Amino acid sequence: MKKIKVKIVNQSGVVLVVSLIMLLLLTLIGVSGMQTTALEEKMASNSRDQNIAFQAAEAALRAGELFIENAVSSDKTDFTTSPTNADGLHLKTENLDYKAAATWSDAESVEYAETIPLVAANPRYYIEYINDLAPNSYFRVTARGTGRQSTSHVYLRSYYGKKF
Repeated sequence: MKKIKVKIVNQSGVVLVVSLIMLLLLTLIGVSGMQTTALEEKMASNSRDQNIAFQAAEAALRAGELFIENAVSSDKTDFTTSPTNADGLHLKTENLDYKAAATWSDAESVEYAETIPLVAANPRYYIEYINDLAPNSYFRVTARGTGRQSTSHVYLRSYYGKKF
């Protein structure tokens, strides 16, 4: 039997260096994936919050339109320029700023009558009398809905015509 002689070559430890580099790359990929997932979670949460605020504003907008249909009389004496008009009825000439916090106070707007779950604050609306163009009267209804966070707001506006 022949003996084979194997020369032992000095090893330089390249496998250790390569495996550490691979481990570093896998760690970077994992951390990046976690950051992406966290961002997507925030985006989904904000989208849900905006949708809740939109639905709340839509409910208040429909309540304002229903109020016009059922409660506004043909002489429109309900509309006044009084700054303490707690029923949310205004003349167009008042130029309310729908983004101002004071506009959504109890003195200027009406709170939606029913409690809506998942919102930070119940939606509110106000109605402006625009003008008469025979045989119709025209109104503008503006509503604000709030999502789960008190900082998320959705504003909706509709124009409503009523024949008296």
